[in-house]
Amino acid sequence: GHPPLPDGAPAPGSLYERLGGSAAVEAAVEEFYQRVLGDKQLAPFFEGVPMGKQKKKQMAFMTYAFGGSGAYSGKDLFVAHKHLIRDKGLHEGHFDLVAGHLDATLSALAVPQDVHAEVMSTVAGTRAVIFPPGWKELAGGRQGQQGGEEDDLLPAGHPPLPD
Repeated sequence: GHPPLPDGAPAPGSLYERLGGSAAVEAAVEEFYQRVLGDKQLAPFFEGVPMGKQKKKQMAFMTYAFGGSGAYSGKDLFVAHKHLIRDKGLHEGHFDLVAGHLDATLSALAVPQDVHAEVMSTVAGTRAVIFPPGWKELAGGRQGQQGGEEDDLLPAGHPPLPD
């Protein structure tokens, strides 16, 4: 093969390496999605989503975010979540649920506490990217909606409330 590009290798001592590299990220993603898909408040966001593809995207993002090799070529995090905010009422409370499942995943996988804390800190930093100031208006969210709670009361599979 070709020699790796200078930025093509994990940074020595990177969070990615301390997590255990590719196999650890893959195990974390599998465990994480089992938890997320088992959560009745979060599962509706993944209806109709090809989960094999979603897991690959998540692995690529985590590898990049934690200092592993390669670059994340996926969408900006706000752009990637904008349709969920606009169409399904995604809000910061859902982010907190997802973060809680990641926290539980890291505990279940016995990730060392210092690495666990650094992962959670990195993820916490993405909250303001997904939900920047004025995020409801930027996403074209429904006016007068207070965080999407009314959507939380709808049964799974129910279409979003009309504007």
